[in-house]
Amino acid sequence: MKHLLIVSILILVSPFVSAGIPFEFDEPVRINTTDRGESRPLVASNSLGHVVVVWTTEYTGEFALLSSKSNDFGATWSTPIRVDNGTSSKLTPHVFCITTVSDIELAVAWKSLVGSDGLFSAYSTDFGSSWLAYNSRIDDGSPGIKDEVCVVSDGTRLVAFWGDTRTGRPTLQSSYSLDKGMTWSSPDIRVDDDDTVFSTKAFLSLHAGSDGSFLATWADERN
Repeated sequence: MKHLLIVSILILVSPFVSAGIPFEFDEPVRINTTDRGESRPLVASNSLGHVVVVWTTEYTGEFALLSSKSNDFGATWSTPIRVDNGTSSKLTPHVFCITTVSDIELAVAWKSLVGSDGLFSAYSTDFGSSWLAYNSRIDDGSPGIKDEVCVVSDGTRLVAFWGDTRTGRPTLQSSYSLDKGMTWSSPDIRVDDDDTVFSTKAFLSLHAGSDGSFLATWADERN
């Protein structure tokens, strides 16, 4: 299946929106350069007009994580580059996330199926122009299906939050990094307290507070 990744940038906010006059958009700009099953683009931006898009693409039946950067609010885009370093060749196409750390730093987390389910990270110190693809393992390696990962930063720490079945039932786990994702804390920290056998955890969200705290939210089926 062929997919095009396109973006349309808002260029004018009309003062008459309330009267029913629509926004004006520029013409869509193509981001990707191949047709290889591209999927689920995620976007990050900073105050300097830089925009980064991350997506998965299929290479000979396996998926890779790619990114492209715009330095002009999305008018033009760089040639896509690889985010993961290739060791996670069985990357799961829909389980990844991106977060801004500062105006010059980004972090990405994703799920891989190499060996067993695992979560990995990459870091950029130039807002997506290049990636330090450490492919460092985020989770502590405990067996169990990993799913729906979130990662955020308070400027000092990266915190990851994900669904996990290591206990034989759906749980929520977390880990943190103090060195831009080169290493992650272990053992993982249990977030939820729900041991209902078939209580699905969904719609995960994670937020970094200004006071150094982190807030995790989700939906489950305990009652």
